[in-house]
This record gives sequence, C-alpha cells and structure tokens, in this order.
Amino acid sequence: MTIVNPEIYLAVMDCLTQIDAWNDIAVNNPIMDSKSRRICDKLDGFRAELSDEVVENLTRDIFDYVTASIDAGILYGIQVAASMNEIITDPNIYAQYIWENVLQKRKKAV
Repeated sequence: MTIVNPEIYLAVMDCLTQIDAWNDIAVNNPIMDSKSRRICDKLDGFRAELSDEVVENLTRDIFDYVTASIDAGILYGIQVAASMNEIITDPNIYAQYIWENVLQKRKKAV
C-alpha cells in the first residue's frame, strides 16, 4: 500500500487509535499490560548500567516501533475489511480471483 499523503495517514491513524473503544482495549488487555510491565521493568534494570538518557531513548524507540506495528495492523485490517465488503457486495469478484489463481497454477504446471 502506497501512502500518498503522510499527513492524512497520520491523522487517520490518530483518529482510529484515540477512540474510547481502542483505549478500553489497550488499557484492559492483560497481555498488553503484562508485556508493557516486563519491558518497563527490564528497561529500568538498565538504569544502573546506562544513562537515563539512553534508557529514555530506548523506551521511545520501542514505543515508536510498537506504534508503527499497530498502524500496520490497522491498515491491514482496513484492507481485509474492504476486500470482504467487496466480496460480499459482489461474490463474482471472489470467483474471478479464484479462477485466475487456478489458471495461473495450471500455466505453471505445464
């Protein structure tokens, strides 16, 4: 997927992740909570060996990576939902897709 306008992309992602439903899932998910605590505990353990600045930079980098992963998951979900909607609206689209794949496999086999 090509992002044509990064500003629109960021605005959409911000809207999607700032709704109450998203926050409830993020705050009340025990797996996310336990993983977050583990990461924070491990990073805090490095404070004896590393400067606070290095630990804060690591924390920010981890947060940025997780945020980018969430964005990718949301965009993938949107693509799946759009594809499913297209198939439900016109099942012939799915049939055509399957038929094209069968023909491609047959061509490769020959």
